[in-house]
Amino acid sequence: MKPVSAREAYYRQFDYAYYTTDGYDDYLERFEEEMTDLVQAVIDHVHPQPDWTFLDVGCGMGGTMLVLRRLGFEAWGTEVSPYCLEHAPSKQWMTFGESFHLPFPDASFDVLLCNDIFQYLTVEECSRSAAEFARVARHFIAFAAIDNSSPNADQSQNPDVLRRDSVNRLSREDLISLFTAHGCKVCITDMWPVEYDFSCIFRKD
Repeated sequence: MKPVSAREAYYRQFDYAYYTTDGYDDYLERFEEEMTDLVQAVIDHVHPQPDWTFLDVGCGMGGTMLVLRRLGFEAWGTEVSPYCLEHAPSKQWMTFGESFHLPFPDASFDVLLCNDIFQYLTVEECSRSAAEFARVARHFIAFAAIDNSSPNADQSQNPDVLRRDSVNRLSREDLISLFTAHGCKVCITDMWPVEYDFSCIFRKD
């Protein structure tokens, strides 16, 4: 039997038990509903053409894709959780993909979305992920993450045993710099209805 790497073991922890405890205790019931407002906020700001394509990096159960496809857009997602890849209602449009090593050519999608995954990466992986997002996105990157000023970074308020050190080390300014270092320009900040956390739309062209 092939030994399991430390990274694979980490990904396996994002399982049914994870998505039904602590801050995710009702995630499986609300994953699509909570993405509706986020998707609408992005659409209101980027004004996509009807033929634009979307990629959601770290898509979880795929709520973003379901909402976008219901609106008539082509949407795909990447995920590292074996549980989500097997059980998500949108799994036919999902593929395994690490945020810092996306399995797509340059400029593959008009809009790349990423919500709430940087806390599961090291600082170095966050930097590599920003570079990958800039490489794969054609026009816009819609991004949200817990920064070190957010109450959600506090384990006592928002417990999450799988969280990495990047949450407490990266400020909003640091997160912006990760993307502007690769030619991305800030369009608007704090546009997603994500309480306390940092959100931003970056433009590529």
